[in-house]
Amino acid sequence: MSSEKRKRSSFLLVPLTVFAVVIADQLLKYFSVTHLASRPIVVFPFLSLVSTLNTGAAFSFLAGLATSNTLLIFIALIFIGLLIYYHDHFPADPLSQVFYALIMGGALGNLADRLFRAGVVDFISFSFFPAFNLADTALSIGMGGLILLVLRDEFCVWRKRQKTAKSKKKQKQEG
Repeated sequence: MSSEKRKRSSFLLVPLTVFAVVIADQLLKYFSVTHLASRPIVVFPFLSLVSTLNTGAAFSFLAGLATSNTLLIFIALIFIGLLIYYHDHFPADPLSQVFYALIMGGALGNLADRLFRAGVVDFISFSFFPAFNLADTALSIGMGGLILLVLRDEFCVWRKRQKTAKSKKKQKQEG
């Protein structure tokens, strides 16, 4: 693959991933609201597809607070703004960029709900966990992936320092 094609494909990677996450999230939420509101689907005894409106933050934190939606819209806008502002500080490798795009897509998907529905539609419900949606999943995978990449990079740096220290110690003993 030529250098120009590689640049073009990596340039499109983030916006296309963000777009795919937002569209898929909104389509699934639409399906949830139109088809699952009156009759949830039990997939397994521990997993159901439902339609709930979460007016709070993660796990319904702040739900019922009169100003929670406005506050959470404001927080989401700041978060998205910071993501855009600091995008150049993210590693340029494709995996890091996909994780970045998942975070951005998830944040935009839930922001769209807050703006147009005054809450976030959740549709995946495990019996042992609060209901969530595709945007939440994208955010979680993106954040988890970035954390793992940072830990991997820090481990590589630590290992390199250990090898360098051993090498210097060996040279000192021999010299």
